[in-house]
Amino acid sequence: MKAPKLLHVLYSGQGGLGSYVMGFVKNDKVHHFEHVAFFYGVAPLFTEYEHFCRDNKIPFTYFRRMNRIDMKGYRAVLTFAREQSVDLIIIHTASMAPAMFWLKRWKFPVFFIDHTNHDFKNPVERLYTMIAYWFADRFIYFIDSQPHALKKRMPWIRITPGRMKKLYKSVDTSHFVPATVLKAPGDAFVIGMAGRMVPGKLQGLIIEAVAQLLQRGCNIKVMLLGEGPLRHFMEMDAESRAVGHAVEFLGVYPSARMPEFYRQLDAYVHATIGETICLSIMEAQAMGLPVLASNVTGVRDVLRDGETALLFENEVPSLVSQLMALYNNPGMLQALREASLAVSSANQQHDEPSEILRMFQALGD
Repeated sequence: MKAPKLLHVLYSGQGGLGSYVMGFVKNDKVHHFEHVAFFYGVAPLFTEYEHFCRDNKIPFTYFRRMNRIDMKGYRAVLTFAREQSVDLIIIHTASMAPAMFWLKRWKFPVFFIDHTNHDFKNPVERLYTMIAYWFADRFIYFIDSQPHALKKRMPWIRITPGRMKKLYKSVDTSHFVPATVLKAPGDAFVIGMAGRMVPGKLQGLIIEAVAQLLQRGCNIKVMLLGEGPLRHFMEMDAESRAVGHAVEFLGVYPSARMPEFYRQLDAYVHATIGETICLSIMEAQAMGLPVLASNVTGVRDVLRDGETALLFENEVPSLVSQLMALYNNPGMLQALREASLAVSSANQQHDEPSEILRMFQALGD
């Protein structure tokens, strides 16, 4: 029996959506679906996405977003879906939610995956989310607090349990394999974060914490992976604090090189104002790294402070305190390594492509 053809609609620029979709395709090891991709946004098509599609023989197209209300873009999705004769469409980017109006008129089943925490959406994003909820056959979320947050922000929406489905994320543990080479005594304690350098990500908090730890005599450095409009300001901040020698800006790594980044770390730190489920944290766990993360929605939903991670408030003294606790306690470091691997192993029980297939098949029931 031929596999259903699944069209992914996602943002064209570098970021978490592309990483998620590439991971989804890789996890579809038994080929539940034939995958197709429509990339959309003001950013040019990220080179890695293009290479990934070509390497995996995934038909794809790119449409540059022209306006906030982009009628040509919405029609382009419909045209591409018809040309490819797709059976199911998953919209990963809320800005494409209005296209559902045309897609539904042509009887395409449409799922919407809500990748953004509701508490941090702007008014336009909330409007798109509302449109997605109205039109999507299935509205998919990752954390238990998402339906409550949706209702809180949009109290007039009637939450229909059958249409709202939770999906569990996982990462490819055959790709993210823990390091086996131990570091030499006297080496610096290396922490790192992977994420775009944009408002909402708090790499600056980590830089300030490292500056204080260096003043206390700690042998520590931080590696920051990613790009974004705030990188220049962070570089200037590191220099102004005289810690440029201990802060390394790595730019962007393709997914194939991500394990190389994690293997250089002793602990992974994720400073953020909020997440749904953070793939970077899950990748770090699969690599057996102790995790320190902001005590915010979407993080505390999945990490237990003192058990599977160390959580900190988004304040320098809180992060410094947790880093010092880990820096001075090899036993805690080892316990959190083991906890990360245990969490990652448990996550592998979930098969996202199989879950999506079941949801798709249930539409006919």
